[in-house]
Amino acid sequence: MASKQKTGRRPQDGKEPNQAAGMFRRAFRWGVNPNAIFGTDEIRMNARYIGDMWSGLQKERSHRRRRLTPDGKYDVVAMAFDYGTSPDRILMMIANSRAISARASRIYLISGIMLLLYWAYRVIVSPVGLGNIFYVLLVLAMALWFLVLSFFKAMENWRLRNQRPGTFTEFLHSDDSWWPR
Repeated sequence: MASKQKTGRRPQDGKEPNQAAGMFRRAFRWGVNPNAIFGTDEIRMNARYIGDMWSGLQKERSHRRRRLTPDGKYDVVAMAFDYGTSPDRILMMIANSRAISARASRIYLISGIMLLLYWAYRVIVSPVGLGNIFYVLLVLAMALWFLVLSFFKAMENWRLRNQRPGTFTEFLHSDDSWWPR
């Protein structure tokens, strides 16, 4: 067993080298250097690391985009090459996006209708007052926002269904159903 003199370190205050400092000594150290408590150095270091990762992702994804054929449809083969995957995987991703947008459109539509019904109820039973008018207008704004989101999700679903980035006027004048499938 080694003695204290053979370790190469001399205890300066008679304590073992790994013995923790006292409570007052730790409190003084934390009071002088608040980084010891809050870890701001580690936070800064991790923020720089995340920033570097984010800039790397932005640089990597710049070449990935929607590719179109000369007739205006999505070029699935070129998109698969850009993403480094198979065309079947791209078609599966489009099908998944269609299902997600259809579900979101239905949820937004039902939520908007429910909020409109609630708005009508509040208009009928609420007494006239500035606070109540503000509340009723807020509920109406939320209902309209959900209905607009439902409409745009239906348009996204229509674009994925036709596999081309159609314009807003094409969506409005389409003979096909607006209802997402």
